[in-house]
Amino acid sequence: AVALCLGLIGFGQWKRNEHEDFGQVVTGIGTCGMFITFAGGHIHQNLYSGETLVGLFLGWSLVNLTYAWWRGSRSFLGIGLFGGLIACWMPVQKDAFNLSLAFHALIALSTLVIVVRHRWPWMAFITWLSVLVSALPICMLASNEWLVRVIFVEGLGISATLAFIWA
Repeated sequence: AVALCLGLIGFGQWKRNEHEDFGQVVTGIGTCGMFITFAGGHIHQNLYSGETLVGLFLGWSLVNLTYAWWRGSRSFLGIGLFGGLIACWMPVQKDAFNLSLAFHALIALSTLVIVVRHRWPWMAFITWLSVLVSALPICMLASNEWLVRVIFVEGLGISATLAFIWA
């Protein structure tokens, strides 16, 4: 499955200059397939631990965000953001709320840097809203770390507002 997904990504990159963004679509299918393959390798085949799955999801999300940075692709920005937010929820299973919020901050800041670089102010708002909706339940679950929660929520709001202004 990984070879198939990487093959689709490679083929999509080879054909990225075709009409109607054919290469982008094929690359997107391959990259989304990698997330599904990673999840299936852990859930159905027990090939690696949950911690490895978190690392794979987070790493692959950052790869997608790097591609969004390089190509100026809003689609891959969304794929990286969505995959990253899924990775952010995985540590909650082991009550690692602060780690989850740290991952949220990493994904949010990475996304906002790309937003500023490509001058997409409305994506700053979408990033803020997506990360906030994802992180608020975690903030409510982590009842003993109020200062961390306040710093996270306020920092997210300030970062997204600055990204919106700069973009």
